[in-house]
Amino acid sequence: MKVKILLLSLVILAFMATALTTQSLGTPYIKEGLMNGVSYAAGGVGVEERKIMEKMAHRFNLKLVFAVNKGDYLASVSVAIAKPTGEVLVNTVADGPWLLADLPNGTYEVTARCRHDKKVRQVKVNGGLRTVMFHWSQD
Repeated sequence: MKVKILLLSLVILAFMATALTTQSLGTPYIKEGLMNGVSYAAGGVGVEERKIMEKMAHRFNLKLVFAVNKGDYLASVSVAIAKPTGEVLVNTVADGPWLLADLPNGTYEVTARCRHDKKVRQVKVNGGLRTVMFHWSQD
């Protein structure tokens, strides 16, 4: 029994080491989730991830893009998407400069926070992919 547990532990450790090594070598990582019935995907670090997300975009109707005024992309942006009633549908951190969401048609308040600076946009979604840019000044 102890040998089985040891072997299982070694297999798990090998799997985790492979996953960590693969991630550190730049393998695309796009965080996908489902929150309150809303599917979303966040990522876009590097050209390869953005190409993958472009192929995924047909599944979504909202694309948020985060950048500084000079055009450089930003990551680690806190994002909340809420109904007009204040009910938050998505509350996450975008690990890359793009966040895609599949929302029911309607109007939403999108809040994006980078460092200590908060930006708020009213966004109407009704059909095709809607792109909303968020820009921050370079510090």
